[in-house]
Amino acid sequence: MTGQAGTIEGGEPAAAPVLFREAPVFGAARFALSYAFELDSAVSGERRCAAFRLATLDRDLEPGIHESLIGPVRSFHDDVTVGRPGRGGRPLIFAAAPPEEDPALRRVDFVRPRRWSYAAENRCVEIEAGKAACRLALEYRDYFCAFGSGRLFYVITFFAEEGQEAALDEYSLIWFEKLSLAAPERDYYGSRVRFEQGGLSDTLVELVGKRLEHLASSGGPAPNGVRDIVLSHLFKDGIGPVGWESVRSLAIGLDDDWLFETACFVEELEIGKFEVEPDPAGGTVPHNPLALAPEVRRSLALAGILQAIPDFPKQDRSEIWDSTRCLYKGPDFRIFGHPRFTVEIAINWRTLAEAQDCLGHCPYFSLMWLVAVHDEIIVTEIEERIDELIYGAEAEGAHCVEPLADLRKLLDAVANPMKRGATRILRQNIVGRFELFRELSINQSSRMLRYDKEALALEAMKDGMGTSGRYQRAHELLDRLEAIVEDAHELNRTYSARLMSSLLAAIALTSIVSVMADLTEAKHLALVIGLAAAVLVALAAIAVILSKLRD
Repeated sequence: MTGQAGTIEGGEPAAAPVLFREAPVFGAARFALSYAFELDSAVSGERRCAAFRLATLDRDLEPGIHESLIGPVRSFHDDVTVGRPGRGGRPLIFAAAPPEEDPALRRVDFVRPRRWSYAAENRCVEIEAGKAACRLALEYRDYFCAFGSGRLFYVITFFAEEGQEAALDEYSLIWFEKLSLAAPERDYYGSRVRFEQGGLSDTLVELVGKRLEHLASSGGPAPNGVRDIVLSHLFKDGIGPVGWESVRSLAIGLDDDWLFETACFVEELEIGKFEVEPDPAGGTVPHNPLALAPEVRRSLALAGILQAIPDFPKQDRSEIWDSTRCLYKGPDFRIFGHPRFTVEIAINWRTLAEAQDCLGHCPYFSLMWLVAVHDEIIVTEIEERIDELIYGAEAEGAHCVEPLADLRKLLDAVANPMKRGATRILRQNIVGRFELFRELSINQSSRMLRYDKEALALEAMKDGMGTSGRYQRAHELLDRLEAIVEDAHELNRTYSARLMSSLLAAIALTSIVSVMADLTEAKHLALVIGLAAAVLVALAAIAVILSKLRD
């Protein structure tokens, strides 16, 4: 990815760019591209302590809202899940608007530059696209997905406009994928892709922002998801701003025979490394060399799709092997994973076609993808909160810090009864772990899918994101931290008990001596002993006060 010709992102010099022309291999006519935006309440910090009672909300919605916004999708999900929304981590999915909404509102043209560039392996590459490939006539459907954790996603799905013959090739698909990546790639591609609608040209986040504003301000009689559910029950103070950081993931569904065939045979294909040089006469040559065997060209393009890498000609056998390992497969589908997007390639995808009008994407794949994305976000926040427990919130941004510094202070306070704060540190640690469990740990999804195919596919998607392993490691860290805190607490109790035992023994001894002195009528000795007893009692009182102060 380049900011300008001849430079790589960051300002480093690169070789003069080489101009190629796009040479697409694929052209999927049936596809669905879904972006998940995580929405926040307009009130800062409100979601941190919020949770959605989805079972109650689902039960109490008015019949008209339920039938228009939830019913069209609900029948699909009820067949494959073991409980209603709010059970086992199943979210509540509802449409942004009824299916019969004005079709003109959901038509948009995807436009990308005809000439573009990228940087790879210290090379600057320029590519020129055909005029027809730079514009796609699309429709979109949108819906919301609310989880019991208090997280709300807005999903917008693009697919080919009905009656259009234009197909999605690998170059355009990689542009869509780049919009889901992190900066700086997302910034470069995101600012150059436009979505044109009604004479207006917007970026993806601008299109979504305007759509949400339109739904919120709509005063018509027809229900919509923003006005009648989101603002009425979930975020009553409004939805916060939508930016590129709100884009959490992309789900790609491709119903294409050639892509599926390529995904099946690519594991066995013998592939070498290819060098492609520009035409010495100054013309342009195909970016994906036409002279290569068709199955090799298709494998190069597929590997590029699955990793959002347009540098097809420079991939070697090991790179293609790494890129094309699927997470889960069945007789007519393959699921592939990337940290920022998930791809399913299938043939004769019945549910993709049947749900296109109400959801835009396959309802089963969409449900699995959203649950996997949600759980990955949860485990990421768990890790961040554990970092706060280990390093302290004030250590954010520091390069060098002492791990568990607060527990070190606790141990010092336990060993020295004159130091303060032992119980306070213990309480802070317990509160931190309680809040972490209350807000995050209990919101991991469980087995909510009835059938093994969907359940195993979901687990494979979560494994591909690393969620399962990260979740296990996080809880092992918490268990060890809890054991250390409990040991420190027990040590503190031991020190306190020993101190109190010594003081009580001294008081008892002084009392015995005082009684003996009274019996022998040694008045002066009795006075001395009485004073000593008073001093010891005072010391015991001081010790108790100090113990309280240490709290």
